[in-house]
Amino acid sequence: MIVKTLALFALLSISFCDICSIKGKKPICGGDNRTYRNACYARKIGVKTLYNGICNKCLSCPRTILLVCGNDGVTYNNSCEAGCAGAVVAHEDSCRPECNCGNIVEQICGSDGVTYRNFCEARCSGVGIQYQGQCGSSCNCPYILNPVCGLDGNRYNSPCHASCAGIPMDNNGDCLHLGFFRLAY
Repeated sequence: MIVKTLALFALLSISFCDICSIKGKKPICGGDNRTYRNACYARKIGVKTLYNGICNKCLSCPRTILLVCGNDGVTYNNSCEAGCAGAVVAHEDSCRPECNCGNIVEQICGSDGVTYRNFCEARCSGVGIQYQGQCGSSCNCPYILNPVCGLDGNRYNSPCHASCAGIPMDNNGDCLHLGFFRLAY
């Protein structure tokens, strides 16, 4: 009887933390989005278990959209999502300004060696202009606006562009079409 009483006394003198320690390391994610060693520790301070395992902070990111630009050049919905991707916020707002460049196609070779659809898209990508035309093409006309009318009745940005298209120049300036007649002015 004395042994049972001593055993009971010894059991009662074990702290709550000691009991939680006995349960071992089985991490859980608590309702406060913190990882606990086990469910016992979470219950001890009144936190409910969300799921077994380490908390994934990314699952708890807010769904609000406050665009940020990460140091990796990617636009994220908010700073939490940037952090979850391992990026540091470089600045608020998107990485690249949203540009409305229209549908004009006048290929531009950017200083990064990439062909852009037009000057606006190259500028919005933050690159300089090497020349007008497709990168790597044999025809590298400078981006200078000096319109000419080709013998085919189409306007070209410069004599260089008309020449690259294989079209002889009719005259300087834009082409004017009136019915079947083409007038150059």
